[in-house]
Amino acid sequence: MNLKDKSITTLVEKVLNKFTSQNIKIEDYWDADLCAIGFTGDHEGYLVYVSTDGKNENEYFVSLEVPSIENDAPYETKANYEKVTYPELEKLIFEHLISR
Repeated sequence: MNLKDKSITTLVEKVLNKFTSQNIKIEDYWDADLCAIGFTGDHEGYLVYVSTDGKNENEYFVSLEVPSIENDAPYETKANYEKVTYPELEKLIFEHLISR
């Protein structure tokens, strides 16, 4: 993750500090995208994809992913959100990964 954009490395640090006791893990399926990262939790197959596009460290594109049922991909999109603030992102992570 050393090569990721500062907007992502800062975000990862904040999320891991916030959810330190909830077993949130980083998934980086997007090595070539320096402005994107994924978070997973204890529920296998659930992922929160976050992108900053390198433009604004205070607004994020977020995709909530669930286990794929009908195709070979591990995930399918449940919902997408644009211009998500950090407090909104925390809420989405909690609801999607922790409070199941």
